Amino acid sequence: MNPTRLRQAARAVTALTVIASTAVGVTHGLCWDTSTPPRPFSQYSLGGPASTVVDTATNLMWKSCAEGQNPSSFCAGAGRMMNGVAANSTAAASIYGGYNDWRMPNLIELKSLLASACTPQINSGVFANTPADNYTWTGQTYAADPAVVWFMFFANGSAGPVNKVSGSGVVRLVRGVQYLNPLLTTAQTLAFGAAPTLTLGSSPTVNAVSNGW
Repeated sequence: MNPTRLRQAARAVTALTVIASTAVGVTHGLCWDTSTPPRPFSQYSLGGPASTVVDTATNLMWKSCAEGQNPSSFCAGAGRMMNGVAANSTAAASIYGGYNDWRMPNLIELKSLLASACTPQINSGVFANTPADNYTWTGQTYAADPAVVWFMFFANGSAGPVNKVSGSGVVRLVRGVQYLNPLLTTAQTLAFGAAPTLTLGSSPTVNAVSNGW
């Protein structure tokens, strides 16, 4: 093919890529914005360390990838499958981004990420390649049995109990004061300095959910 035709072909491919990207963005944007409640990009702040995101509705900082995914490549990979005990140990040992207070989320915190109109039910522009078809662990004990904890599926937003030793799933780490009341709009203040601290904001929260570990 002569150089002129090569340039024309390159321009055509570029144009098609832009159109396709725009179409996907519009579809996803409508999905995120019309969810119940909406989970638009404006809800999330990327002001912390790389591959972390702060949900401004709860002021919780999340790792944007599940453990075992590659944060340098849009969360590539399926995530590391582990039982609940290993998930808890992974959280306790994490010093990602210079913070040593990462933990497993409780069920309400995981549900705070749900975008019901989307598939999977999360803003995948913020939380890329979410392992939706596997358990996502919580650190919240099932009241009827201390050997059992709650999990959630982002594929359809369902949740349920699973044995923390025999079950297997992925974990998405969070840091911040446990967010228990979905009606509270300001649960805490996150500091991003060299010596990270967490302080209670004007709206009180109660750190009362047992993680059973």
